[in-house]
Amino acid sequence: MNRVSVKIDGVDYQIAGEKNEAEIVKVAKYIDGELKNISKAAPSLSKTSAAILTSVNIADKLFDRD
Repeated sequence: MNRVSVKIDGVDYQIAGEKNEAEIVKVAKYIDGELKNISKAAPSLSKTSAAILTSVNIADKLFDRD
């Protein structure tokens, strides 16, 4: 299992997973970018609300693949 330090929304996280470091970092950067887009578009959202909306948007993209 790989352990990688990543930063999302300015917070450091230790992520553990089977994927290689580059893939884990790629996912974290994607999440960080999506969260920044939501926060920029709706700056009045709390961090929690922005994170939930980001999660919904990412899940929606995932389900659209089907």
